[in-house]
Amino acid sequence: MDEDKGGRALEDLHLPELRRLAQERGIDGEAQMHKAELVEALRGPGGGARTAPAAPAPEQGGEEMIRSEERLRVGAETREAGTVRLEKQVVSEPVTAAVELERDEVEVVREPIPEADRDALGGRELGEATHEVTLREQVPVVEKEVVPTERVRVETRTAREQVEVSDELRYERIDVGGPDEPEER
Repeated sequence: MDEDKGGRALEDLHLPELRRLAQERGIDGEAQMHKAELVEALRGPGGGARTAPAAPAPEQGGEEMIRSEERLRVGAETREAGTVRLEKQVVSEPVTAAVELERDEVEVVREPIPEADRDALGGRELGEATHEVTLREQVPVVEKEVVPTERVRVETRTAREQVEVSDELRYERIDVGGPDEPEER
């Protein structure tokens, strides 16, 4: 069976869930197993219930020993490696922008009146007078608007790497002692 009671794949379960499932199915030694071992044991025949192999009966009149050794099983377990947080802050920075402005400038223009035009303009008396001309100018106007400029999101992807792990394995050695026997077999 490759799923738990809830229909999830065994690989998607966390280690405590796998151990509980192994315990329910009667798998021996589940507390010491890694995730990959638990998944393998749960996929085994009969839900992975393991029993010790039966030792063959010794021959008549003989004694025997079974030699064992450790084997290295290497797997991977997923764990939390940290968090990434997106934070948005308001930051101010000085900005300079150029704008072209216009303004009225005063220029006094003096031009002589030709003799022919003097008679048409004639008949005026001397006196004081004031004329005003309104001058205009542009001034800079600054307005600010909020404009969306970028979408930022965090996505995760799985990166794979090959890692070498080392450990020391133990094995049993059986020595045969006696006057005519070799030391090791």
